[in-house]
Parts: sequence; structure tokens; C-alpha cells
Amino acid sequence: MPFQSLARQTAALCLLALPVVAQETLVVTTVADSGEGSLRAALEQASGQEAPATIVIFAEGDIAIEDTLTYSGQAPLSLFGNATRITAQRDVTLLSLTGGADLYMRNIRLEGPGGWDLENRSAGPAGKGLFVALRAEQTGSLSVELENVQVTGTAGHGIHVTDCLRVEDCGADAGGQDGSAASILLRLNGAEVLGAGRGALGADGLRVEERGDGGITLLLNNVRFAENGGNGIALDEGQGGDVVLRSSGSAFETNGGYCDPDRLAPFLPDPPEGSFDPGAMARDAIPGAVGGSPEDACFERRVALHGDGSVADYAFALKAGDGVEIHEAGPGAIHALIERAGVIGNFGAGLDFAETGGGDIRSTLIGTFARQCGRRLWAPRNGTGRGDRRFGGRGGGGQWRPGVCLRGRGGGRSDRDGLPAAQPVQQRRGAGGGSAAAGGRNRGRHAWPEPDQRRRRGGRCRGDAGRVTPGRAGFGLAGALSPQASMTSGFSRASTMAASNSAPSAPSMTR
Repeated sequence: MPFQSLARQTAALCLLALPVVAQETLVVTTVADSGEGSLRAALEQASGQEAPATIVIFAEGDIAIEDTLTYSGQAPLSLFGNATRITAQRDVTLLSLTGGADLYMRNIRLEGPGGWDLENRSAGPAGKGLFVALRAEQTGSLSVELENVQVTGTAGHGIHVTDCLRVEDCGADAGGQDGSAASILLRLNGAEVLGAGRGALGADGLRVEERGDGGITLLLNNVRFAENGGNGIALDEGQGGDVVLRSSGSAFETNGGYCDPDRLAPFLPDPPEGSFDPGAMARDAIPGAVGGSPEDACFERRVALHGDGSVADYAFALKAGDGVEIHEAGPGAIHALIERAGVIGNFGAGLDFAETGGGDIRSTLIGTFARQCGRRLWAPRNGTGRGDRRFGGRGGGGQWRPGVCLRGRGGGRSDRDGLPAAQPVQQRRGAGGGSAAAGGRNRGRHAWPEPDQRRRRGGRCRGDAGRVTPGRAGFGLAGALSPQASMTSGFSRASTMAASNSAPSAPSMTR
């Protein structure tokens, strides 16, 4: 993405002459890591003042840093680059805001060392591109606005905004009163997060955590999240606030591949799943946890038991990130409006919305298509959900297969008409209301082999419309939807989604 030249920033800089409140403009005149005129010195000076700070980088060239650049002030910070690359060859966070300050950043590239994979992982803590932490006592709203910003090559999250007091151990769906009361607002315009989070398990392109009473609002315009190790985007709201996502003209491509199936599949037990009659299989006779792989934490193992303690089902799968993942664990709701997006080749689900509290999921997709989703998935070859005969199962082996492009779990409202061969997946009990309807009798796919769900439904999803009754947990679509398929979801507006291998190519996001 070519950055705008400094000359094209003239109009924006002229506005600085008319500040609402008194502020000082600090000028960076050298690309040195430290010393007079450096970006580090400007951030340190700005941290010590109470008025909003503006830093303008006039120096041309890369700024190579040895340690994290830190702004510890609480006053808003504006940072204007000059097609500036801030680089690090060590596993460090490049830019950190620790005082809960609002941030506006433009025309800057944050570039980690790159080269991360399962054989070359971060020794920890994994360095991030941009880290913004809210104060425990913070109220109101934190604003982070990024324009023409790139983040790439980091071992940890590309962008991490959090009010979680545990920071690195916040976890998804954890809930708990351990965050500030402030809401979080992010605006990304013309931004890219590419190849971040490839040096640590669970590191996302963008992760936002809100653990107090506030909500999360994310506004995206012409952005691209691609090749990130974890989720492209992860929004995690644990209390009473809503999660609001508005996206226009964006792409979410090939995220979630840190646990590389090509590298790790050989370490799966053979067979990787099985289902058994009561008394047929003892717990100590099924495969144990995976060991000796490049990253044992990448493997998930689930076991369901009969009442007599014998094994009913077991299944293994690889962890995989999604294109966009939203978790809301409190009474708040999820509201998503996604226009003109390409959701392609993500290793987990394309879009994964989960509501584990009492709120609804309301989503609208307009001019959006998804394809090649869920590369991690293991499924029985015969589609019955029964395991290998060698372990007493009633099926025969399995294979990797495409999975879920759109998944909703928990509360939600979704009225869907005219969707050929739409398939409900992962229907789980939840507190929120939910309904999902799709024309045509179908057999649904599981988002991964889930023993408890498979036994309840005889190994397959059945039903004329795959209807989920209120209080039974959310919605999900998988399979081949025609490009002409119309969907109305939540907002009761016409929208379209195509999820097929023959879908048109994503709009080019190269800038």
C-alpha cells in the first residue's frame, strides 16, 4: 500500500493551526532510534504534557528500533508519518500506548521481524505492532483511528486494544468484572494487517477486549486482513455492552493458519474420531492427548461418555482462526453490517459470531461472498459421523474438507428466505432467542466433529428448514449458496451472500 507523500498531508496539517485546545506539535527530524529529534524523544516529551499532542515525522527513511516505542500520557495523541516504516529485528512490540489515550495515526507502517512459523516461534511475550491499554478507572470512550496504516511481520497480535486487567491472560468469553467502564471505538480506513500473529498461538490480526460495562464499535472502510496466524479480527466483549461492526469494501483472507494442517495433520491419531455403543469402549483405550508435535497446544481433544462411563464419542481437531470472530458473553447484543466484503480461504470459519449471554445476534451482509472456509475440518468420509471400524465405530475413516463460511452461536435473530441447500451448524443451547429458516430439505455439516451434538442428532443435521427455536442457540450457514441467494438477517433488509468455490474473485485490496 503506497503511503501518501508528506505534500498530500498539507490540508490535514493546516488544521493543526486551529486546535480546539492548546497543544504542541512535535517534529521528528531524524530516523535515529533515540536522541534529539527522534520519534522516541518526541513520544517521551508528549507523555509528560497534559495537553493533546501532535507528532509529525518529517524525517525520510525507516526508523529501526531496538525496544518498544511508548506513549504513557493520557491526553490524545496524533501521529502523522511520512510514508514511514517503523521496523524491529527483535521480537518486541513496536508502539505501545499505556495510559488509555485516544490515538489518531496516519501514513505509518509497523513492521516486525517476520519469518515466524511453527519451527520459529516467539519465546514470549510475543511482540505486537500496536498495543493500546485502557486504564482500570477509565470511563467514557477510547478512540483509536488508523488511516493508511500497515501492520506486518509481528509474532503477536498485529493490533491489540484492551481494558482487560489481565492483558495477556484475558481469554475469550471469560466475562468477569476485570475491565474498565469505558467503551472502545476503532476506525480503520485504508488499513492493512498482513502476516501478523504467526509466532504465537492465538495471536490475531486485530484483537479488541472489553471486560467492563462498555461496548465495542469497529468501523472498517477499505481494509484488508490477510495471512494472520490467528483470527483476522477478534472482538471479545465480556459484560453488558454491545458489539457493533460496520464494514465496507474489506477483505478477510487466509487467516487462522498458525496451526498449519499440512505440518500437523500427520500427528493426529489414527483414526481421529470415533463413536461407540455403551460398554464398547473404555476411556483408556482411545487415543490420548497429542504429544511430540511442533505445537501440541494446536490440537483439540473432546470426549463424551455414556452413563456407564464408557466412551460414547471422541474427536480431535486442529485449532484454527476465523476471518472475523465476535464473542459477546454478557447481556449485550451483536450487531453487524458487512457490505462488499470478500471472505476467502480462512482456516476456521469465515465469519463466526457467538453470543453466550442473553443478547441477540443481528447481522446483515450486502454484496458479500465467502468461499474455501474451514480448512482445518476433519469429517467422516461417509458423512454419518461414525468412527473407524478399527475402534468399534460404524463408519470408515475421514478426510479434510471445506467447512463453515458463516456461523452464529447463542442468541440471535435471522430470517432467511430462498437459500438453496442452506445448512444449520453447531446448534447449542443459549440464553438468547434465536430463529433461522432456510428453504429446502438438507443435511447440515458440523463445524467440526462434535460428539455430543452428533449423538443427539444421529450423526447429521436434519430438517425442512433447519429451524432453531427461541432459546436454543443461534444460527449458522455452510455449504454452497448460489450467487443469487438472498438473505435477510436481523435488520430485515435484503442482502446477498455467495459461499461457493465458483464465487467471483474478491475485490482487489492492493494499494
